[in-house]
Amino acid sequence: MKIIVVCPGKLKDKWLKDGIDEYKKRLSRFAVLDFIEVADCPDSVPTAEALKREGELILSHIKPGEVVWAMDLGGENVTSEKLSWQHYAHPSYDETRSCRAALPRLQDR
Repeated sequence: MKIIVVCPGKLKDKWLKDGIDEYKKRLSRFAVLDFIEVADCPDSVPTAEALKREGELILSHIKPGEVVWAMDLGGENVTSEKLSWQHYAHPSYDETRSCRAALPRLQDR
């Protein structure tokens, strides 16, 4: 399985990059984990417009038929087990199909 995380902005902090590398290593027996960083809007752009633009950029990286997990701090907390069950029990499950995790902006401006 291939998991692709699509998110606005660049990963800058070393501690965050190190954590992601460690997670990729642990996950590598089960799946390939890739990141696609899309451009984020400058702070001068109103929040609603920034979310719209960034959302469009995220959506441009999602292919038809891919399983998409939209991640949001205000969303439902889901355990790894439940997420796995939802993925593998999906009627269109195909182990060769990629999964995309769409991450919106994580903080208000």
